[in-house]
Amino acid sequence: MLGSLVDSERAFARAAAELGTLTAFRTYLADDAVLFRPRALNAQQWLREAPDIPGLLSWEPVVADVSAAGDLGYTTGPWEYRQDPDGAVQSNGNYFTVWKKQTDGSISPRSAKRCYEWTAPSPAPLRRKAHCWRWPAT
Repeated sequence: MLGSLVDSERAFARAAAELGTLTAFRTYLADDAVLFRPRALNAQQWLREAPDIPGLLSWEPVVADVSAAGDLGYTTGPWEYRQDPDGAVQSNGNYFTVWKKQTDGSISPRSAKRCYEWTAPSPAPLRRKAHCWRWPAT
Protein backbone atom coordinates (compact mmCIF):
# COMPACT_ATOMS: atom_id res chain seq x y z
CA MET A 1 0.00 0.00 0.00
CA LEU A 2 2.83 2.45 0.81
CA GLY A 3 4.31 2.15 -2.68
CA SER A 4 0.96 2.71 -4.39
CA LEU A 5 0.27 5.69 -2.12
CA VAL A 6 3.58 7.34 -3.07
CA ASP A 7 3.02 6.45 -6.75
CA SER A 8 -0.42 8.09 -6.58
CA GLU A 9 1.01 11.26 -5.05
CA ARG A 10 3.67 11.45 -7.74
CA ALA A 11 1.07 10.85 -10.48
CA PHE A 12 -1.03 13.64 -8.95
CA ALA A 13 1.97 16.01 -9.12
CA ARG A 14 2.70 14.96 -12.73
CA ALA A 15 -0.93 15.63 -13.66
CA ALA A 16 -0.62 19.15 -12.22
CA ALA A 17 2.43 19.78 -14.43
CA GLU A 18 0.83 18.27 -17.55
CA LEU A 19 -2.85 19.24 -17.21
CA GLY A 20 -2.78 22.23 -14.90
CA THR A 21 -3.22 22.56 -11.17
CA LEU A 22 -7.01 22.84 -11.02
CA THR A 23 -7.60 19.96 -13.41
CA ALA A 24 -5.26 17.73 -11.39
CA PHE A 25 -6.92 18.64 -8.09
CA ARG A 26 -10.41 18.14 -9.56
CA THR A 27 -9.33 14.74 -10.89
CA TYR A 28 -7.48 13.41 -7.86
CA LEU A 29 -9.45 14.72 -4.88
CA ALA A 30 -12.36 12.60 -3.68
CA ASP A 31 -15.88 14.06 -3.84
CA ASP A 32 -15.87 14.51 -0.06
CA ALA A 33 -12.27 15.76 0.16
CA VAL A 34 -11.46 18.74 2.36
CA LEU A 35 -9.12 21.62 1.54
CA PHE A 36 -7.92 24.13 4.07
CA ARG A 37 -8.09 27.67 2.57
CA PRO A 38 -7.26 28.46 5.44
CA ARG A 39 -10.36 26.88 7.02
CA ALA A 40 -11.78 23.48 6.14
CA LEU A 41 -14.13 23.44 3.15
CA ASN A 42 -15.42 21.01 0.54
CA ALA A 43 -12.60 20.72 -1.98
CA GLN A 44 -14.66 19.93 -5.06
CA GLN A 45 -17.04 22.82 -4.44
CA TRP A 46 -14.15 25.23 -3.96
CA LEU A 47 -12.38 23.91 -7.06
CA ARG A 48 -15.52 24.37 -9.20
CA GLU A 49 -15.61 28.06 -8.25
CA ALA A 50 -11.85 28.74 -8.24
CA PRO A 51 -10.25 30.68 -11.09
CA ASP A 52 -7.66 28.83 -13.12
CA ILE A 53 -4.17 29.20 -11.68
CA PRO A 54 -1.46 30.02 -14.21
CA GLY A 55 2.01 28.68 -13.68
CA LEU A 56 3.35 25.51 -12.16
CA LEU A 57 2.63 24.11 -8.71
CA SER A 58 5.04 21.24 -8.10
CA TRP A 59 5.55 18.99 -5.11
CA GLU A 60 7.28 15.78 -4.10
CA PRO A 61 6.53 13.41 -1.22
CA VAL A 62 9.47 12.85 1.12
CA VAL A 63 7.66 11.17 4.00
CA ALA A 64 4.71 8.80 3.68
CA ASP A 65 3.05 6.14 5.78
CA VAL A 66 -0.09 4.02 5.88
CA SER A 67 -2.21 2.67 8.70
CA ALA A 68 -1.88 -0.95 9.80
CA ALA A 69 -5.30 -1.61 8.23
CA GLY A 70 -4.10 -0.10 4.95
CA ASP A 71 -7.16 2.14 4.62
CA LEU A 72 -5.56 5.51 5.49
CA GLY A 73 -2.23 7.05 4.64
CA TYR A 74 -0.48 10.37 4.40
CA THR A 75 2.18 12.07 2.34
CA THR A 76 4.13 15.20 3.11
CA GLY A 77 6.94 17.12 1.53
CA PRO A 78 7.96 20.40 -0.11
CA TRP A 79 6.03 22.32 -2.77
CA GLU A 80 7.01 25.21 -5.03
CA TYR A 81 5.03 27.61 -7.19
CA ARG A 82 6.45 29.24 -10.31
CA GLN A 83 4.40 31.65 -12.40
CA ASP A 84 6.61 30.72 -15.36
CA PRO A 85 7.35 26.96 -15.24
CA ASP A 86 10.98 27.68 -16.16
CA GLY A 87 11.22 30.80 -14.00
CA ALA A 88 12.12 31.59 -10.43
CA VAL A 89 10.22 30.21 -7.43
CA GLN A 90 7.57 32.73 -6.29
CA SER A 91 6.54 30.83 -3.16
CA ASN A 92 7.27 27.55 -1.45
CA GLY A 93 6.34 25.56 1.60
CA ASN A 94 5.34 22.12 2.78
CA TYR A 95 2.18 20.12 2.20
CA PHE A 96 0.40 17.40 4.12
CA THR A 97 -2.17 15.17 2.42
CA VAL A 98 -4.32 12.45 4.00
CA TRP A 99 -5.30 9.65 1.64
CA LYS A 100 -8.21 7.22 2.11
CA LYS A 101 -8.84 3.90 0.39
CA GLN A 102 -12.06 4.13 -1.63
CA THR A 103 -14.75 1.45 -1.93
CA ASP A 104 -13.42 0.49 -5.39
CA GLY A 105 -9.97 -0.16 -3.88
CA SER A 106 -8.32 2.98 -5.26
CA ILE A 107 -6.77 5.55 -2.99
CA SER A 108 -7.74 9.19 -3.12
CA PRO A 109 -6.78 12.31 -1.20
CA ARG A 110 -9.26 12.82 1.60
CA SER A 111 -7.87 16.14 2.74
CA ALA A 112 -5.02 18.35 1.71
CA LYS A 113 -3.23 20.98 3.71
CA ARG A 114 -0.75 23.12 1.89
CA CYS A 115 1.27 24.94 4.51
CA TYR A 116 2.44 28.19 3.01
CA GLU A 117 5.79 29.48 4.12
CA TRP A 118 6.36 32.97 2.85
CA THR A 119 10.12 32.72 2.75
CA ALA A 120 12.79 33.40 0.20
CA PRO A 121 12.78 30.87 -2.63
CA SER A 122 14.69 27.73 -1.84
CA PRO A 123 18.23 27.78 -3.22
CA ALA A 124 18.06 24.18 -4.42
CA PRO A 125 15.51 23.22 -7.10
CA LEU A 126 12.75 20.79 -6.17
CA ARG A 127 13.69 18.58 -9.11
CA ARG A 128 15.73 16.13 -7.11
CA LYS A 129 15.22 12.49 -6.27
CA ALA A 130 13.21 12.12 -3.08
CA HIS A 131 13.13 9.13 -0.80
CA CYS A 132 9.95 8.07 0.97
CA TRP A 133 9.98 6.02 4.12
CA ARG A 134 7.75 4.92 6.94
CA TRP A 135 7.75 7.18 9.97
CA PRO A 136 9.25 6.37 12.32
CA ALA A 137 11.72 4.46 10.22
CA THR A 138 11.90 0.82 11.26
